[in-house]
Amino acid sequence: MTDLLYADIPRYSTWQTKTRKWRRLRRGVQRSSEDTPPMIGRVPGLHPSVGDVYHVRLLLYRVKGPGSFVVLRACDGLVHPTYKDACAVKKMLATNAFWDKTMTEAASWKMPAALRELLASVVALNSPADAPDVLQTHYTALSEDMTHRCSSRQAQGLDLEATKDDLRRIVLFDIEKHMKARNSCH
Repeated sequence: MTDLLYADIPRYSTWQTKTRKWRRLRRGVQRSSEDTPPMIGRVPGLHPSVGDVYHVRLLLYRVKGPGSFVVLRACDGLVHPTYKDACAVKKMLATNAFWDKTMTEAASWKMPAALRELLASVVALNSPADAPDVLQTHYTALSEDMTHRCSSRQAQGLDLEATKDDLRRIVLFDIEKHMKARNSCH
């Protein structure tokens, strides 16, 4: 199974309970996602602040058939001391495309406040190539709750009308608050 990513194993293999090993399906056979039995669930979404566990997850979804955790840390014949180092050498952390995918995935199940906290951690711990671009790309998801809250308060006559710039400042202030909290922990 050296040619498979972790997430693909249930589509091309079947779990043998007696031997506690995966057995490859016949050549050319591939299960559809509907036919895949629920033996392995997805690896849960993780926050970058959990460190090595987060970076192991990234590698499992991008390195085919590693065979061991040591091999996950290897790149160009060199075994790196940490999973984060291995991710960095494989250029997984610096690209905006990677962080866009991370934010898009998180937006499918996280609330806007949690997305802002995630973005603050991404910027503080991983230094994406163009953090303002990641912010702009995901601004709607990051600001959804603030937009709703301001609209509700305005409709009730409790607040003056907030401009788009006012909303943007509120969102940025919240992200900054999370970044300051993260930096004070380290």
